[in-house]
Amino acid sequence: MKKTFWKIYFWFLLIAIIPTYLWQGFSRIWEVIDVILMLVAMLGLFAFCWQKKWFSSMFWKTFFYGYIIWNIFQQYILPIPQVAQEIVDKDLGGLSQPVIATINIVIFIPLFIALYLYAFKNKETKK
Repeated sequence: MKKTFWKIYFWFLLIAIIPTYLWQGFSRIWEVIDVILMLVAMLGLFAFCWQKKWFSSMFWKTFFYGYIIWNIFQQYILPIPQVAQEIVDKDLGGLSQPVIATINIVIFIPLFIALYLYAFKNKETKK
């Protein structure tokens, strides 16, 4: 049952992020960095869900901390161009960037938990 939740979450997240990345585009370097880090995070989530051993425990521990820092930095600190902010405000009924960023972080909380469990609690990655 527990692994079923994670597998459903994996597919939900995959289906949710593909159109998001296609919509936002890759015009700035941090968008490319974000896609690369998200691919690694999804690889970790996949490995966690289907009990695969990919990379070392040290890699996943380092990635876990770095990915959380990146998400906070990317969501709250990196500037959003004024034109993009106007589009977001119009499309989302005037929701501000901090509100959208908080919603994104909440959606990613299970991903952070899965990466933590895979890096620190998974017996397979400790070998």
